[in-house]
Amino acid sequence: MNKISKIYKCDCFTESLQFDIDYEEPFNYEPSVNICMWNIGKYGTGNVGLKERLRWCKQILKTGNMWSDEIILDLSTAEQFAIDLLDAIKIARKDFEDKLNQSS
Repeated sequence: MNKISKIYKCDCFTESLQFDIDYEEPFNYEPSVNICMWNIGKYGTGNVGLKERLRWCKQILKTGNMWSDEIILDLSTAEQFAIDLLDAIKIARKDFEDKLNQSS
C-alpha cells in the first residue's frame, strides 16, 4: 500500500489536522488527498455530557451543519503543513505517472 500521512497538532491542544494521500496499487485513478480533523483534547477522553450534546443538536438545527470548528496553526506549523502537503502530492503524482507509463 502506498500512503503518505502526516499529523499536525492545533495550537489549542484539543484538535489535530491530518492529511493522507492514498495511491494504492489496485486502483488506476489519480491519488486522492484526504484532510481530517481530529479531537484530541477533552472530547477524546470520555463521554460527552448532556449539555455538550444539546449544543451540538442546536448547531445542527440552527445551521443545518453537523459541525463548525477551526484549526489554529502558528505560522511555522502552517508553513510546514503546506510544504509537506505539496511535497507529498508531488511524490504521489510522480509515482502514479510512473505506474501509468510502465503499464503502457
